[in-house]
Amino acid sequence: MMARRAEDYIFNGVVVVPPHVAARLATLVSSELRQKQRDNDPDVYAVLVALRMVSLQYGKLSTRSGTPFATEAEPTTGLDLGVAAAADLMRISRRGVRKACEAQRLPARRVDGRWLISSEDAQNYHR
Repeated sequence: MMARRAEDYIFNGVVVVPPHVAARLATLVSSELRQKQRDNDPDVYAVLVALRMVSLQYGKLSTRSGTPFATEAEPTTGLDLGVAAAADLMRISRRGVRKACEAQRLPARRVDGRWLISSEDAQNYHR
């Protein structure tokens, strides 16, 4: 397979990132760096959270090729976010996510003592 040119990923001034590339990029960005960007540059923060979301959705690790990165899109389970990732997406604190889950304002379930929240429910949550 021939590598694409950088121009192939630019459409009307917008860079389009394939899911497997987003998953790889998300592994390079720490949660701490994402949080620092929340106040420094909201656009950078939003893009980093979007990369993380795609990574979580399509990030089923493939070891067939020997590289621990997503290689193709796979369906999600619907309950794919933990409290920290949901908090990043929802732009609220982790405590706020836990309280919303406990009060049943945010659909979630507990598995092994941890809340699991679908990315769709997190995106649609209104305080």
